[in-house]
Amino acid sequence: MLISGCGSTIGARWEAANQADSPQYHGERAQMFSRCRHGSFMSDAPRCEYAVLDRRGGFVKLHGHIIKVSDRFLMAQPQFAEWIKAEISYGYGSASTLDQFPFEVHVLTVSPLVLLAVPFDRKTRSCKNDDARRLGCWQSERLDQLQYSLQLSPSVVSGSFWFMPEQKGGEIHLIDANQTRVSVPLSDSSLTLSAKNGVWEVSRI
Repeated sequence: MLISGCGSTIGARWEAANQADSPQYHGERAQMFSRCRHGSFMSDAPRCEYAVLDRRGGFVKLHGHIIKVSDRFLMAQPQFAEWIKAEISYGYGSASTLDQFPFEVHVLTVSPLVLLAVPFDRKTRSCKNDDARRLGCWQSERLDQLQYSLQLSPSVVSGSFWFMPEQKGGEIHLIDANQTRVSVPLSDSSLTLSAKNGVWEVSRI
């Protein structure tokens, strides 16, 4: 469970999620919040939703915006068509492929939304099954076996690319194998990735 005492939260107040106990947590990125309501009379389990605090102090919903918009962008890329989950009467089933989605996708910043896709490597993957939610790793809703990471530092791997799914006519930006620094110009600042000890250090100024 992402936040302790989640079931005791009543109403719609956002509460900070406790993830600082993870040795891989980076406090300067993607601060997580949750808000929960008690379940119905049929179940005592609380229903929780999650959000990320942006630079302006606003809450950007994880499923309602970040994952939804990012999924839509990746689904439009022909190379990922086989991982799109089938629509069924009560939601989405599984995709036709049993293969692992070929990338882990890291949320670098949420306002605007910028993501980095890193080729999946079972030996070095950031999101493991037992780390889901506790470390800010979340399953895609529409693409099978894809996880989004909100806290963990992305590895420097050849074949990575970044993208801005909210941008009209947005495209995939490949990172050259020899690059050690990547700059993403934003309207009010600049997002920079600097390679250090095999991972990307992310800063926004």
